[in-house]
Amino acid sequence: MKKKYRVILRIILWSVLPSLLTFLGKSHIDLSFIQKVVPVFSDITPTVFKDYFLLTGMLISLILVDMQFAISEFDRRTVTSQRHFLIQYIKNIFIESLEAKLGEENTGINIRIFVPKRGILKNIKKGIEILFGNKVKFKKVFVIKNMDCLSEPGVTNGLGFEVKPEIQGLVGLCYHRKAFVYEEDIKSPKENFKMNEFQRDKLANIRFWMCVPVVNKKNEVIAIISFDSKNKIKISKLEHDELSRAVRNFSQFFGEGLPDLLK
Repeated sequence: MKKKYRVILRIILWSVLPSLLTFLGKSHIDLSFIQKVVPVFSDITPTVFKDYFLLTGMLISLILVDMQFAISEFDRRTVTSQRHFLIQYIKNIFIESLEAKLGEENTGINIRIFVPKRGILKNIKKGIEILFGNKVKFKKVFVIKNMDCLSEPGVTNGLGFEVKPEIQGLVGLCYHRKAFVYEEDIKSPKENFKMNEFQRDKLANIRFWMCVPVVNKKNEVIAIISFDSKNKIKISKLEHDELSRAVRNFSQFFGEGLPDLLK
């Protein structure tokens, strides 16, 4: 109980002290008695040590604020670090599960997230499209949102794909079909991905590519989760069905459990 009271008293003291010192520093109260009580102030005029009080009060306030900020920032970073570790752990388990379904090992599959490119006119454009139906179509682009806990750092930063009206890459095809799509080897694709030189350069080291949409309650595609590997991976009909179900469940997990990652 005594320990509890000491903690409370310490909190009150540190809360009141800056305000008290600031008040004394700004007040017109005669503080000359302090010169008699505290020898160190005997040669200092009341005006000067009022300035000291004011400065000390401000300094303590600043230190307390900085300490509170540092503690909250440390807590935030700790939580963020723990969260990223958990996401990486879940990702590794999921990839191992995929490899077991595919009968493959060490696929080096990366997971990347593509989200709609933001713009100040986004809602206005959407309203115009709804108002005029299919007569007016604005370009919509999905851009990559790389996370170290999901994929190896690479050269994919800045990568984006148009999803309408043009359909670019597997991301565009996934958005258009609202379905699980894949390409065993994008070096010799079955589809015409209509990619430009910049996009092809960004994907130069990738062979296997797979995408699945994340759909909201309005049946709108809010994100595309992409899986890629430097290795060619063949998928049989049986594996296709199992894979489709697995990655769809994974995409819904992201959509419902980690919605902030898809923004």
